Amino acid sequence: MAIPSIPLDNLINKVLKILSGESSPLILAGLKNQLQPGKILQGEVVKILPKGKATISIEGQKIIAELPDVNPKSQGNPGTHAPEYPLKSGQKIYVQVEKVYPEPVLKLVSGPQQKFQEQGYTTNLSRNIKPEIIKFENFSQLKLPPDKIVPVTVHQIKNENGLSVKFEGQEFLVKSENANLHRAGDTVRIQFQKVENGFKPVLIDPPDKAGKIDLELIKPYLPSRTPLGKLVAELTRDVLSSPALKELNVKPELVERLKETLQALTPKPGALPDELEIKGQVDKSGIRYESKVKQLLTQPANPKIKTELAKDLKGQLLNLIQATDRSVKNLSGQNQSRQISEFQQRIKFAVDSIELNQLSSRVSTQENQPLVLQIPNPLSGNDKTIQLFIREDPGDGKKEGKGEKGFYNLAFFLDLSSLGNIKINAKAGPENLSVRMDVEEEEVANYIRENAGDFEKRMKTKDLNTTVECCVAEKVNPVKDNLIELLVSRNTSILSVKT
Repeated sequence: MAIPSIPLDNLINKVLKILSGESSPLILAGLKNQLQPGKILQGEVVKILPKGKATISIEGQKIIAELPDVNPKSQGNPGTHAPEYPLKSGQKIYVQVEKVYPEPVLKLVSGPQQKFQEQGYTTNLSRNIKPEIIKFENFSQLKLPPDKIVPVTVHQIKNENGLSVKFEGQEFLVKSENANLHRAGDTVRIQFQKVENGFKPVLIDPPDKAGKIDLELIKPYLPSRTPLGKLVAELTRDVLSSPALKELNVKPELVERLKETLQALTPKPGALPDELEIKGQVDKSGIRYESKVKQLLTQPANPKIKTELAKDLKGQLLNLIQATDRSVKNLSGQNQSRQISEFQQRIKFAVDSIELNQLSSRVSTQENQPLVLQIPNPLSGNDKTIQLFIREDPGDGKKEGKGEKGFYNLAFFLDLSSLGNIKINAKAGPENLSVRMDVEEEEVANYIRENAGDFEKRMKTKDLNTTVECCVAEKVNPVKDNLIELLVSRNTSILSVKT
């Protein structure tokens, strides 16, 4: 198929519509999980297909897309003029996510902060890429620090061994053994090193592999997954009440601290916790254990950090494992009863469950899934847990600084037995809060509507303009935890909690 020689400018802002996965009518979850409105992704045209379609690889996922027609004559007169699709196999492209629902739509754009140039296409805004070796006479034009190390932006992955990077409006080629592990838009450091005939830009930062979690490493934790409320009830029953504690001579102060933490994580019948108590429950649940340890290492004299660390559930369980391991070593083989072995396994199983929650929090960001916080259900006297789904909403404006508050979507589900199921979706910002409640009973809906005004007034005292909407549905289903399904099958859709 002949590719017309057409300026790349004609492609900018053209829409690229995703039709399906390469071998499936479904759009792959691995790609869909990367999509956020406004996000720029790098892709490559793998193969041109008939009827204006192409196989395109985006973020390592292959999809079938409908190409934009840039022939103005054919757009208004189908059948009289042939459409023109000025893309070819092997060509690199950049796309910006226009929308995700109901089907993803991408817009062709120039690369991050730069008009790009592909072989066979030119634009009046593109710049030539500098050669790998910069001659001495040209080097003096660059403004460099004494060590000649500068941060640069990855502009394009040229191949598996090479990147193009941008510095001071100029583009340079650098070699990298693992170029495919970088992404366009990443910030890396290069050093201009002196060679025989000039200076050579050398990449000194390896790709950030440590920050990305391989999902295969998490799957072994899945059998230990236990909701926080149930975990607390089991630890209270199987650990605090176990005869093995006395047999192993565990220090009473460690047992007492564990008891106090489990009591704080256990809902009190007839008493609703306030915001500080809920925050304290999340903090004691072990989700932030490693960050507390890091804080203590940097501030060893800070008494507040020491106190928080002493009350952390994961830290207490790890201390209990160490204490029991020391005691078991002092026991003869005959005295190491099955009861002690099961006791130790129960504690390790609980630690695995907490670590799964910790890893899930990191993977949530990595896989574009909502963050899930587990809170013991204060409306239930048993071991139920409320899962609070939280997703930052980037579509309502950019935060001005690190401390600025953003916009968030939240969702959670309540099973209130005789009152039926209730699902709450909320959208919260610095000055506004909108709440939608889905219920199964008309009487419950009427009660909520009658009392919504009081709630809105209370929120007004907290400088939040609030609206409450309540709808009745025949069946209200729980909020789906897509992350766990993703870990098992990699075939899920993105959870939307927007109202």
